[in-house]
Amino acid sequence: MRHYEVRFHLGSGEHYKHWQMKSYHNGNLMTVSYWNPEHYEILMSECQLINLPKKAAKVFESQKRDVCGWIKCYSFILSDIASCGATDIKEMKMVVYDPKVQKYWHYENSNEDIDCKIFDRLVTRGKRVYANI
Repeated sequence: MRHYEVRFHLGSGEHYKHWQMKSYHNGNLMTVSYWNPEHYEILMSECQLINLPKKAAKVFESQKRDVCGWIKCYSFILSDIASCGATDIKEMKMVVYDPKVQKYWHYENSNEDIDCKIFDRLVTRGKRVYANI
């Protein structure tokens, strides 16, 4: 079965501060692509928030970034903001992950741990992620 892993890429280089999307089929990495958040938003379906708690704790303690969280989804639509417009996020809630600040996924202005939470739909806006709740 095909799935995707989406995260905000903070590694140095050409794709710094782009959305990274890895495509997997039957557990095998198929492709890696990058999307500029100034030009595109990603509408993801059948999503789960993934966190590696031990790795996140190390990042929190050391304050040195490492990949330890992402969004797993089973389908997505890539939308060009200039030609398609942006999704209305007024009624949506921001979902946050920064293991240097908090060791788990949470909602903006909340300490509720939402690791592994499943959503029907998530959407990126700039470097942020929003959920219908």
